[in-house]
Amino acid sequence: MYQLHTEVFSLLLAIPVLVFLWSRKLAAHEHEYPPLVRTSIPWIGNAIQYAYNPIALFERCRLQYGPVYKIRLGGRHVTVVSTSETIASVYRDHGKKLNSGEQNMWLFNAVADIPVANKFIYEVTDGMLFPIIADCLSKGSLMTFTSDFGKHAVNFIEEMLSTDGGTILPLVDLVGEVMYKSTSLAIFGPLFPLSSHHDFALLDRNVHLIILKIPFVAQPAIKARERLLAQVVEYIAEGWREEGDGYIEGGSELASGCIRVLKSLKLSDTDVGAAFLSFMWGIHAMSVRSVFWMMAHLLVHGDALQRVRQEIDKGLGEEPDRLKSLLAEGPQALDETRFPLLDSAIKETLRQITVTGGIREALFDTEIRGSDQAYLIPKGEFVLAYPRAQNHDQRLYPEPHKYKVDRFLDPDTGKILDSLARINWGGGAHLCKGRHFAQFSLKCVAVVCLHFLDMSPLSGPDGAIMYPKMSPRSVGVLQVDEKWRVHVQRRKRGDGGT
Repeated sequence: MYQLHTEVFSLLLAIPVLVFLWSRKLAAHEHEYPPLVRTSIPWIGNAIQYAYNPIALFERCRLQYGPVYKIRLGGRHVTVVSTSETIASVYRDHGKKLNSGEQNMWLFNAVADIPVANKFIYEVTDGMLFPIIADCLSKGSLMTFTSDFGKHAVNFIEEMLSTDGGTILPLVDLVGEVMYKSTSLAIFGPLFPLSSHHDFALLDRNVHLIILKIPFVAQPAIKARERLLAQVVEYIAEGWREEGDGYIEGGSELASGCIRVLKSLKLSDTDVGAAFLSFMWGIHAMSVRSVFWMMAHLLVHGDALQRVRQEIDKGLGEEPDRLKSLLAEGPQALDETRFPLLDSAIKETLRQITVTGGIREALFDTEIRGSDQAYLIPKGEFVLAYPRAQNHDQRLYPEPHKYKVDRFLDPDTGKILDSLARINWGGGAHLCKGRHFAQFSLKCVAVVCLHFLDMSPLSGPDGAIMYPKMSPRSVGVLQVDEKWRVHVQRRKRGDGGT
C-alpha cells in the first residue's frame, strides 16, 4: 500500500513538470521559427522578385505572414524583420553572432572586382581598415576633414555658376559632383583624379546589376569599374611617398593609413587599388543618394524649401563671407541648434528613403527578440532588417508617405524630437563608421546649394511638376532618378544670396 501511495504521489508531482516541458516544446515549435514564405520555384525561391522589386516583395510578405518571415533567395534562407524591437535586436547583436562578411564579399566583388574566394582581402578590410576608418572619422576627429570639405563645396558651386546665366542639368549631377569632388579632395588630396566622378556614378547606380550578373545590361557599369580601378591604382602609384612610415602626398591620414596597411601586406598594386576602391565606394554611395532625395523633396515642396532657406539665411546673417567662415569653424557650426528645421528635413528624408539594412549571416543559432516573442535564426541562415515598414507605419508617422519638413521638430520648443525612425547607419558592432562625416557632408551641401543657388524642377507636358521616379530595385536606400532635371542659376543678392 505504501509503495502504491508513493507511486501516485510521484506521478502527481511529475504531471506539472511534464505539462511545463510539453508547453515549452509547443512554444518552441510554434513560435521560435519565422513562417516560411511559400514559393513554387525550388531553390531560386523569391530571388527573382527580390531582384526586380524587393519593396513589393517585402510588403506583400509582411501583409500575408506578419512582421517577421523567412524567404528563399537562391538556396539561402533569409529571415526579414521589420519591427522596432526585432530590428534593434539585430543591430545590438551583443554576442556578435551575426556577421556581414558574406554581404561585404559580394559588394566588394561588384564594386571592385575582388574575387569572392579571396577572403583575405575581406578579413584585412574588416580587421585592419575599419578600425582606422572608425578612428579618423569619429566625431572628435571630424575637424580634420570638415573645413576642407566645406571650402571645396563652396568653390565648386561658385565655379559652376561663374556666369549669371542659368543652366538645366540632372540634379544628381549637380549634388553628386559637389559631394564626390569635395569628399575626394578633403580625404584623398589634390592628386586624386576628380574626373573619375562620372565612372563612379555609373558604377554606383548599377551595382545591383553586377551582383545579379545580368548579361549585357551590366556591361557599361563593369567597364566603368575597370576604368575607375585603373585610375585608383595610378593615383596610389603616383602619390605614395616612402618617407617615414609612408604617406599619400597631400592626402589625409585616413587615406595614408589605409594604403599603408595594404602595402605592408605585400599585396599586388591591383589588390591594393581594389581594396581602396571598396573603401571609396562606402564613403560616397549613401551620401550622394541622400542629398539627392533631400534636395528633390524640398524643390517639389516649395513651402518647405522657402522655410528651410529662410532658416539658413537667418543663421548666416548679412555678412557676405559668413558661410565660409562658419564652415571653417568645424562640424559643430552646423549643429541642430543653428538649423533645426534643416535637421528635421534630413531626418524626414532618411526616414523616407531607407529601405533595408545589411544582410547578416548567423554564425551560431541566434535568437532575435520581438516585443512578445523570440525567433530562432539557425546557424548558416541569414537575417535582413527592413526598416521601411516601421518608417512608414502610420501609427508612428501620420500620413507616412507625405514629406513633412517639420515632422521631427517640436512645435513648442523648436528643437529636434527623438525618433524611432530607422535610418541606414546600422547599429551595434555594425554601426556605420563614417556616419558623422556623412551627416555633416549632407548638411553642408544642402546649406551651400540653398545659400548660393536658385533651383526649380522642370514641369511635365501638362505643366505639373514632375516628381523623381523611385526605382523598384532599390535596396539600402532609394536609388536616384538620374534623369530628373532642374533649372539652376545663381541667387540674386536681393533674394538673400551673396
